[in-house]
Amino acid sequence: DPTPVPHIGFIFLSKFWGKGYARESMQLVLHFARDVLRLSAVCAITLPTNERSLCLLDKLGLTPIGTFQFPT
Repeated sequence: DPTPVPHIGFIFLSKFWGKGYARESMQLVLHFARDVLRLSAVCAITLPTNERSLCLLDKLGLTPIGTFQFPT
């Protein structure tokens, strides 16, 4: 990616899934990025097969702009 864009993300142990931690933390980070730092763009990366993360990113108003090939 030739344009540097701040990336946000999260990784939780499976025992913490489904408890709202990802949504709450992402909401706070997005608020800080947009309202405090006044960033014009923020990026998040997830696997295309991670339906729960994709759904969360959609609920948070993030728009898919492309795909990314994770290094092997």
